[in-house]
Parts: sequence; C-alpha cells; structure tokens
Amino acid sequence: MRKISGLLLLLFCIAPLKGQSPNRTLYSVNGFSFSHFSTDDGLSQGTAQCIFQDSRGFMWIGTQDGLNRFDGYRFKVYKSDPQNPHSLSASWIETIAEDRSGNLWVGTSGGVNRFDPQTEQFARYQHRADDSLSISSDNILALCIDSAGELWIGTERGLNRFDS
Repeated sequence: MRKISGLLLLLFCIAPLKGQSPNRTLYSVNGFSFSHFSTDDGLSQGTAQCIFQDSRGFMWIGTQDGLNRFDGYRFKVYKSDPQNPHSLSASWIETIAEDRSGNLWVGTSGGVNRFDPQTEQFARYQHRADDSLSISSDNILALCIDSAGELWIGTERGLNRFDS
C-alpha cells in the first residue's frame, strides 16, 4: 500500500495537471503552484530580464532577445528590426514602465522606446553625441514614472528626466 501511495504522490508532483498545455507544466509544491513557460510556448528567449503588467492586463516580459506580450494564452514577440524605424531600437530588454496615457516605455541596450498600443509601433529615443539634450547613454538600466507623470531614465552614464 505504501508503494502505491508513494507512486501516486510522485506522479501528482511531476505530471502536468489537467487543463494545461503539453509544454506548460503546472507544479504544486506545499500548496504553491508554478507554471513554467519556455521558448516552446512562444517566449522569445529563456532569460526573463524584467516583468511588467500593464493597465490592460497584459503581462510584458523583457528578455535578451525581445519584448514578449502575454495575454494569458499566447505570446506576441516584438524585436528590433534595422529596416523598420518603428521597431524596438534593440532586442535586449532591461526595464518596462507605463505612463498615464497607456504608452509602454521600454528600456533596452540601444535606447528608450515608447510603444503605442493603438498602432503597435515604437518611437525611439537614443543618445546623440552631437546633442547635449539627448539621453546620456543608450544602455538603459531603469525606468520610473513618478507621481507627476514624469519619466525618469537610469543609464550607465547617469540619470535623465524625459521632457516631452
């Protein structure tokens, strides 16, 4: 009887629970459940650099190879495309924030990007050596929207405030 009980417990702990996709395994340990998502599920890359939930309920996952929007069922991936000026400036995503207008701000290894959810296009803000008013560096490490709605940008070369 102990062998059967042990086997059932083992199967429960390592087998996917009913209702989950074959690639998305839900584990339950000590009352906590964990779903695992990978590139097999549509995630662009396996290293999650940052995670953000927007005001519409989407989960945004920044990876070393793209920005992933998760609607609870599937991933949509956004990457840099040198031929498209309305794509991300770089695919290495470090940080994400959302402003009062519902625009998503994405900090990358190649500058700051504003995502318009209506058009699904990005506007790029990058360092320009000949412009002292441009962002201090393209390597964005932190983004924050303060209580006044101002965007603060942390880079490897200091702190910037976006003046729209």
